[in-house]
Amino acid sequence: MEHAQKILLARLVAQVLITDAVLTDAEEAFLGRFMAHLGLSAADAREVTRRVNIGAPVGPLVEQISPEHRQALLRAMREAASSDGETSAREEALIDAVVEALAH
Repeated sequence: MEHAQKILLARLVAQVLITDAVLTDAEEAFLGRFMAHLGLSAADAREVTRRVNIGAPVGPLVEQISPEHRQALLRAMREAASSDGETSAREEALIDAVVEALAH
């Protein structure tokens, strides 16, 4: 997977985690593990968290995800949203927006 795709995946996963304006310890740990799994550096991780915008539409980012990585994105977002034991309505709404963007 190309580096740019890894950054996009991490940004979208981070966005679902902070969309409810609360980042629990479990969610933060999940994000760290996810970025490590992608092989992102500490500098990459800082860039990802710096560039996340809670209210930003996800469509433009989702459109840049390669078709072969889209199902992995959805899995990771769902895992991330439930990593603290519950999925908030805002997290679910963001995942729904990603699903909708992928359908177009």
